[in-house]
Amino acid sequence: MTNESTLKMRTKKRHDSVAGQSEWLNGETLEMVRLYSGHFLALIANQPAAPHAPIGDLPKCKSKEPKWPLPTELVSGNEFLADEWVYDPAIHGRILATEPDSDAVRCANHMIAGRTRAFLALTSRRLAVAIDHGDIEQPGDGESGIGKLLGRFTKAKDTGGQVADHDDGKPAQDADEKLATWWETARPKVYKVFYGRVHSDIRPFSAFQFADGSILEIRDPG
Repeated sequence: MTNESTLKMRTKKRHDSVAGQSEWLNGETLEMVRLYSGHFLALIANQPAAPHAPIGDLPKCKSKEPKWPLPTELVSGNEFLADEWVYDPAIHGRILATEPDSDAVRCANHMIAGRTRAFLALTSRRLAVAIDHGDIEQPGDGESGIGKLLGRFTKAKDTGGQVADHDDGKPAQDADEKLATWWETARPKVYKVFYGRVHSDIRPFSAFQFADGSILEIRDPG
């Protein structure tokens, strides 16, 4: 769980880093970045859950599972009225959907799978969940320490121990820092976007309404 000042700082840092990813943006304009910084409350097919736990096959992240406090009994027991859930500091988003394969659910599931390393990016052409290549668990990540050491030695030998340069003489971007897209949908399928939608005067949320009728709300950094 992330406090407001830290969330704002981390969001800006990530926004700036994505803005510099010209290869990933591919001519698109970056409009918004939102981080996975706390549990999702969900109402899917009239079944409430807090926190929401994804099911099914999802990509894997190297990072450890975040150890956030659980939602209050009021929220986890679905005993709140209207928008009272926004006052629970453990809840940083909400999913509303009639089907478990709705866009809002799939989007949130991939953010959760990223264990704070995956984030949401809205551009002029798409809404995507992205993550740094270096944070993705790859086949062989469970190999022995000796195997990893040999791999690093071989890589350093192949590159002469140097970082490759672009033709313009600037250092090439580390492959681990390049972005991978875990999930995306075209912008026309994002029916509406509410920037800094406010449920209360204390905790604003951004909201994405998809063409399939599902809604994803996520904590706004303010």
